[in-house]
Amino acid sequence: MRFRKPQTPPFLIYREYGTDVRGADGYNLYRDTGIMIELYTKEKDPELEHSLEELFRDTELDKSADLYINDTDLLKIEYSFSTVQKIG
Repeated sequence: MRFRKPQTPPFLIYREYGTDVRGADGYNLYRDTGIMIELYTKEKDPELEHSLEELFRDTELDKSADLYINDTDLLKIEYSFSTVQKIG
């Protein structure tokens, strides 16, 4: 989520944005974690976006609208999905 040195676009970061632990009968059985992937580019790159989306074609993926960041002169697109893991 953080780089020690400035990156040259395009680049990605990823982060977890929340976890829900649930179960039944007093036991935690599942961990549902939200994951956010952020793509940063200098300009719109549909081919790169498509390549990234293909990596996750078996995952229900939400894609944000394009967001231009004035301070950095970069375009940001967010992709989010959830992972569910069985505990124990």
